[in-house]
Amino acid sequence: MVIPLGQLCNADKQSRIKFLTQDHHGHEVFNEVITTVAQLEGGMTNLDAGHGTQIALNNLSIYQRPTLVDYLRSGWSISMVAAIDYTASNGNPSSSTSLHFMGANNQYESALMNVGMVIEPYDNDKSFPVFGFGGIPRHLGQNATNHCFAMNGNAGDPNIVGIQGIVDSYR
Repeated sequence: MVIPLGQLCNADKQSRIKFLTQDHHGHEVFNEVITTVAQLEGGMTNLDAGHGTQIALNNLSIYQRPTLVDYLRSGWSISMVAAIDYTASNGNPSSSTSLHFMGANNQYESALMNVGMVIEPYDNDKSFPVFGFGGIPRHLGQNATNHCFAMNGNAGDPNIVGIQGIVDSYR
């Protein structure tokens, strides 16, 4: 049985927890013992539940799942891959109702900036692969719909440096 530490004791290893022995219907409690996770970690895995009853915890292990911050502190970096949807479902880019309307700041630019500015500081080289799909990449000299193209025109190295560079390339 696996019980998350947060559920067992609110992740407080000094908090008291109770083990009960009871009938299989759960109506009658035969014995109980109170301990802490700290005591269990310290080797106290044979618990005296009274009336000659012992509760033995076999194969007890406590695993602490690393947080994102733990991974970053250990040297990991984060990156992202961006894909921009140019399909007709986004509307005509010349219409103000289109997601691609080139006004002050459209929804694609907002999404790229909002996500990218969070990720960029944690990326070692600040270089991100960026693809477009479902559009006609005229900037690459193409005149037909392409379902996957590198935004920078280089399929072998689709990276664009910096989030602002991605937005500039998008524009």
